[in-house]
Amino acid sequence: TSGGDGRVVISNAMTGHVHRVLEGHSGNVTGLAMIGSQHIVSGASDRMVRIWNNLGKCDHVLSGHSREVYAVTATLDAQLIASTSRDRTMRIWNVQSQEHFECVHSKAVQGTSFSVNGKCVASGCLDKTIRVWDVETHSLIVSLAGHKKQVYNVLWNLRDFPTVLASTSEDSRIILWDTRTGEPVRDLQSHTSDVINCDFHPFNNTLISCSEDSTIKVWDITSGTCVKTLEGHNDGVVTSTFSKDGKLIASVALDGVVNVWDFATGENLISHDDIHGEKNVWNCLFVPNGFVGL
Repeated sequence: TSGGDGRVVISNAMTGHVHRVLEGHSGNVTGLAMIGSQHIVSGASDRMVRIWNNLGKCDHVLSGHSREVYAVTATLDAQLIASTSRDRTMRIWNVQSQEHFECVHSKAVQGTSFSVNGKCVASGCLDKTIRVWDVETHSLIVSLAGHKKQVYNVLWNLRDFPTVLASTSEDSRIILWDTRTGEPVRDLQSHTSDVINCDFHPFNNTLISCSEDSTIKVWDITSGTCVKTLEGHNDGVVTSTFSKDGKLIASVALDGVVNVWDFATGENLISHDDIHGEKNVWNCLFVPNGFVGL
């Protein structure tokens, strides 16, 4: 998990026991992602992107953004990192050399995601659009317009539909796009407030979304229907994510609580409210069992 205390905390999902604390940021840590299985990348309001190894040490600090960093992600081959910022840019970094290039937008850039082959990267913007870029040529491939308000997050489907991109928005919707045609293929509506984040199930055609309406919704993306609503948070849910085996869901909310859910039953298995003290918890992910001694 990452929080408003400037820390990334690695803890046991069920017991809450803290195994490692990654300290170095001086502001809200909102961006969090795995680079392969041995490194974590984080981005924060201190404008920095940090790469942490599996011993909990910071290997690299990537500086260059002039405003807060909102989101980070990495290619599956662990060669590239993308970071988005309030400075209206998305930066693509080479993990080894730290060289980078910029994709410039008209307003703050909030979400980012690489395609399964790492050749394309998507960005979601405050200007209501999603843009898909060619990583090699740095050129814009397509701009996707359909949301009525700002886009919070974007996520490629890395399994059965590698050309499908999901986007979440302040307009309370999740849109699934066919990036080959630039057209929406599903418009998922059930939330009653801003949809902040989403995640695809690793093994079936399911998507979860989380919202400021304090709920997590489970969607069948084949039919476009909401099949389950998870309720248990007392404030807006900012991140929800699947475990690698797809059996668990972790979620964090502005109430400072981390919940762990059973995906099959929808049961709230455990809640942790003291991992980041009284500060907000902004992001969460499941790390491999071998990471930092787990």
